[in-house]
Amino acid sequence: MAQRPGQLIAEPATQYGVPRNTFLGYNTDRDRNDADIVTMKLAHQATPWLTLSNDTRVAAYSRYFQYTTIDRCDSTVATNFCSNVLFGSNPAAALGGIGGGGPYQQNSWGAQDVATAKADTTIGGFHNVAIVGFDASYQRADRTIYAYTLPTTAQFAYSLNDHSQSRANIGRSLFNPDPNPPPT
Repeated sequence: MAQRPGQLIAEPATQYGVPRNTFLGYNTDRDRNDADIVTMKLAHQATPWLTLSNDTRVAAYSRYFQYTTIDRCDSTVATNFCSNVLFGSNPAAALGGIGGGGPYQQNSWGAQDVATAKADTTIGGFHNVAIVGFDASYQRADRTIYAYTLPTTAQFAYSLNDHSQSRANIGRSLFNPDPNPPPT
């Protein structure tokens, strides 16, 4: 999103010439997911009018997520006046600021059991159905958040804000982004 200086509303940067096929992430960005799920159902006709059933599900999930996103292009020193440049005489020099959280690994698992009894009877000429049950579940999620390893200012030019060694000071070209992350 880019906000034209003096405007209140930000619009997609593609409205101002940034190609739609521009990938603004890094080639190290990942979103890997695994899901292993087992479901079992048992049913038993105890009598002609009583059915017992049980549904059980156990699942394990894992996810590794790392992304880089350009989330700032404004008219402040934090992005080296990106929107002023984007809407000025040299838009190809516009640098967006990186946002997003650190990469993480999440491992989760859960179990659920649903037990039911269904009674289907006729009493006094009326058809009656009664269903009673029990539902129990447990879920657990553990997330490990990793810190980014940043290169020193001698190894990499932090082009935004005060040019100090900070993820927020990594500038990405909106028109010709390098898909390789800064060296670590």
